[in-house]
Amino acid sequence: MADPAGKGRVLVLGNYRQTLTVIRSLGASGYAVIVGRTGRHAFTDYSHHTSEIWEHPDVRDRESDFVAALLAFLSRREDIALIFPVGDTQISCLARHLDQIAPHAAVAMPDPQTIAACQDKSRLYEINAEISTTGTDFRVVHDLVGMIAAAANVGFPCVVKPRDSSALLFAEKAVIVHDESELTHAIPCWPDEHRSLIVQKFASGYRHTCHFLADDGEVVCFFDYKVLRTDRANDTGYAVDTVAVEPTRGLREYCTALTQKLGYCGVGSAQFLVDDDTASVSFLEINPRLGAATAVPYCCGFDFPRMAAEYAVNGGAAVARWGTLTPTYPLRRAAWLMGDLEAIIREIKRGGLASPAVRQRLAGILRTLLAADFHLTWSWRDPLPTCFVYAQRLTRPLRPGGRFRNTSRAR
Repeated sequence: MADPAGKGRVLVLGNYRQTLTVIRSLGASGYAVIVGRTGRHAFTDYSHHTSEIWEHPDVRDRESDFVAALLAFLSRREDIALIFPVGDTQISCLARHLDQIAPHAAVAMPDPQTIAACQDKSRLYEINAEISTTGTDFRVVHDLVGMIAAAANVGFPCVVKPRDSSALLFAEKAVIVHDESELTHAIPCWPDEHRSLIVQKFASGYRHTCHFLADDGEVVCFFDYKVLRTDRANDTGYAVDTVAVEPTRGLREYCTALTQKLGYCGVGSAQFLVDDDTASVSFLEINPRLGAATAVPYCCGFDFPRMAAEYAVNGGAAVARWGTLTPTYPLRRAAWLMGDLEAIIREIKRGGLASPAVRQRLAGILRTLLAADFHLTWSWRDPLPTCFVYAQRLTRPLRPGGRFRNTSRAR
């Protein structure tokens, strides 16, 4: 089936929350969307923007098989004009094999050198130190003794996090500790899956995620949203309550300085901590991809998936188009209810139904639902993917083992 807009077909790889926004955006833009998946079902199967499904080997565990299958699929399907990798795993894989893949189709991601720099937090912090007077006080450590010494050196409270931006540390994005005893309790042994970790001075403030389109390091389009709450009590987790905020000149200039150093080309998302009381800004990371809450700029008129696709195919022509987009946008608020519900379940398992953490979470959910303008995954025009996710969650105890068979990150 040829697509009516003549844009050809786009292959979307990776099933994450933001994948729904990518599919909806590209489908509405005239692309026929093929969604890759591992296993029998994924929530993205049920979007009415999904025109076709390609089942492939697991890129995490069988990368060579995945690449071979992808190259064979692309050889058979000359109608695929674009590949759109969504998650870090898919982006890293395609970056490693871009020489083989690029002759077949355009790929919506930055160049492999930029990707490698963005996914190595220590390299990013070195770049940040070159452009920021405040810098980022951090140490790279390789064992428990070095970690304890580094924490004492940077001072408590401090943060311990993976060096690889796509990895987790004991199922957390970061671990915040206030003294040495708390550190050794939280990380009693060295995690085998990590060759090194980063110990960083703790910084307070709200997390700001800044989506951008950059051309040869120059930021062409910029959008800023603030994370009000996450699915973790210490705010290190995934956003469950976000609000678009007016783009501040300081954050845009900071982001531009970083993208210039990287020579960044394409769409990405930078994260900062902003302390509203002191106006201090602390750099967290740049992701060479769309953020999990890409639905926020999308619902405010900033279609970053479409920007990424058009930049990958047309380059400068896309810059001319999107560079004229007005810098103002509606300041809309978004909720991610499933993230909150999963957090409540964790708190109930930890402290019981009547624990203060559960009551606090319930109060936060109520405030968010009353104030939110939309939900990150829900769409009245495309309801089935979100319904599928909730159906999975509700029927989990009825399935063997009591766990999801599909481990996508759509929740």
